[in-house]
Amino acid sequence: MGKRTYLCGNPDCGTLIIFHNNEPRPIVCHRCGAEIDWEGEFITTIRLCPKCNKEYDVTANYCPFHSPPVSLVEKELEKHGSSFL
Repeated sequence: MGKRTYLCGNPDCGTLIIFHNNEPRPIVCHRCGAEIDWEGEFITTIRLCPKCNKEYDVTANYCPFHSPPVSLVEKELEKHGSSFL
């Protein structure tokens, strides 16, 4: 555990890209040298209540647990688990 596994997005390559959670993300594929585009594959946007820190999807605008209403703020997070490029 503690590893992330992806596939190279180059259709002529498709090799596994494996790295530990505590290591920086690779910039290029170790096999073909293609640049890895992590945007969208590795980042997700949520909305967060600045008062209670509850997390919501991007369609929410207000935290339902406060009166007067508290506007949510957007935050980018790294996605967890395996994915494919």
